[in-house]
Formats: sequence, structure tokens, C-alpha cells
Amino acid sequence: MNAELFADLMESVRDIARARGMSALAREMGLGRDTLYKALSGEGLEQFS
Repeated sequence: MNAELFADLMESVRDIARARGMSALAREMGLGRDTLYKALSGEGLEQFS
């Protein structure tokens, strides 16, 4: 997957997470809200790009 496509995909995932509510989504996933924010941030995803 090229970097531009990956960035677009992650932007969409972040938008969906925000629309559902980050706290509720984190709770459903068994994560802390801060952990979810970091995972969906650019710095948390550098390992995948």
C-alpha cells in the first residue's frame, strides 16, 4: 500500500472513530482512550507506514 493511500485510509478510520465517540470505542475495544488516540495519530502509526 502506498503512503498516500495509507494516509487516506487512516484519515477515514479516525473520522469513523470520532463519529462513534472515541471514549465509547476505546471502551468497546478494551483500550484506554489515550491509547486509542495515540494509535490513530500519525505518531502511533509510523510502524505501519
